[in-house]
Amino acid sequence: MQVAIGIVYTILPLILVPIYARIIYILATQKKYRSLECYRIIILIGIVHCVTVTPGYTMAGVAHILNYDPFNMASSLIKLYPAGFRIEVLLSFALAMNRLKIICELRYPNFVHTLIIALACIVGVAFFALLHTPWTDYIVTPGEYLAKYDMRREYSKTVMFVGSYFLSVPTFITMLVYLVIIGYLLRIRFTTQTRMKRAHERNVFIYAFTRFVVDFTLIVIYQYSGLPHVPEFDVPLTIGIILSSLFIPPALYLILYKHVRQQFFDAKAQSVSVSPIQTKSGKL
Repeated sequence: MQVAIGIVYTILPLILVPIYARIIYILATQKKYRSLECYRIIILIGIVHCVTVTPGYTMAGVAHILNYDPFNMASSLIKLYPAGFRIEVLLSFALAMNRLKIICELRYPNFVHTLIIALACIVGVAFFALLHTPWTDYIVTPGEYLAKYDMRREYSKTVMFVGSYFLSVPTFITMLVYLVIIGYLLRIRFTTQTRMKRAHERNVFIYAFTRFVVDFTLIVIYQYSGLPHVPEFDVPLTIGIILSSLFIPPALYLILYKHVRQQFFDAKAQSVSVSPIQTKSGKL
């Protein structure tokens, strides 16, 4: 069973990441996408997913197949994931603030979003560096199917506890932001008897809500559920981590965004325009 699970851990990211990378490439190379802040944040989130999930979990699979961790590579690369996840939740908060500003027509400087993005990078890099110190560690153990903190280190429990707040607090605030946006849109709808006319608005909320539910579920299960470390729980959770980062985002893009879908399946597709939401304060 260990070899079979290792093969799944190894192959799954390698299959999914080229698909995700293709979508990131489409967004990054089309001016109509990258000129908008919301898509620049989405591109950053995609890069974080690909860079921080694929190496560690692929090498974790190799370690399970070989029943040892060659050159300690799996335990070194898996540290990218907890650091990257903390970057992701803060970038998602920046994206939520971007939606709040545009849809609710708020007026405040855009550098607020830039500061959140910078904070995300600082937190992620600092957390990754912390996991390489002698005081704490985050490791892969062949035969144990979920990466975990090394509780033999003096401050691992403290780092795990404090680090959980860098996941749960931004995620909770992001949820509140989206609830405010949804409440605003509902008020507009019922006071003006109009519906959201642009599919783009609906798609952004479907994407945001789905990502929130997935991320929040993983945070609750991994950080607070107290599930025993047995294969029956560890294997589905690890596969869920891989799919939530490398499968769900590209699947949502392909389902929700016709322009991305057209270009993804047709390498020779002509550039298409993106119709931003027009508001009193400017474009989306």
